[in-house]
Amino acid sequence: MSAVGSDILLAYPPVGPKLAKLMALPAHVQLTVALDSARAVEGLAAAARKSGRAVGVYVELDVGMHRVGVTAWDDAIALAKLVRERPPLEYAGIAFYPGHIRDAVGSQDAKLAALRDALASATSALGRAGVAPKVVSGGSTPTMMRTHEVTGVTELRPGTYVYNDRGTADIGACAWDDCALTVLATVVSTSVSARR
Repeated sequence: MSAVGSDILLAYPPVGPKLAKLMALPAHVQLTVALDSARAVEGLAAAARKSGRAVGVYVELDVGMHRVGVTAWDDAIALAKLVRERPPLEYAGIAFYPGHIRDAVGSQDAKLAALRDALASATSALGRAGVAPKVVSGGSTPTMMRTHEVTGVTELRPGTYVYNDRGTADIGACAWDDCALTVLATVVSTSVSARR
């Protein structure tokens, strides 16, 4: 990726040997990492200090998927403040993944409204605490065409959207012809007679 772009976001916290690999990216790459724990902050900060490299950090919020991110805004505030106390890390904003919204595109209204409310609550709490996010990064393939309806989002990150797949087509987020790859399967039938 660094050969074709100068702005890379790692959407999960690196740990162990991955930290050294990450710090070895060319110096021209603006690096941002999303994380959701103090342990990840401390590991990233140590690796960044050792390499003398500034790294942007998004605090990851759990907005309903329950796979990654913090669910309590006080925890998000604490992480944002911790990042600010660990140069050369730079608090860059927040990230979220609404992967729990997999409904048909026309049936996402209630879940998108809940997502809007959660993000408004989080950004408001962060702002009151003096760590307002410059960037609000999020999105998913199923919500791609409607993420503009979620107030405050400044960066959109759909995953398989550039390729699309059966799941994306099934919910109406793309047409079948929008899928980048198809598989042609041939069924071969053979009969086996039992020997006695």
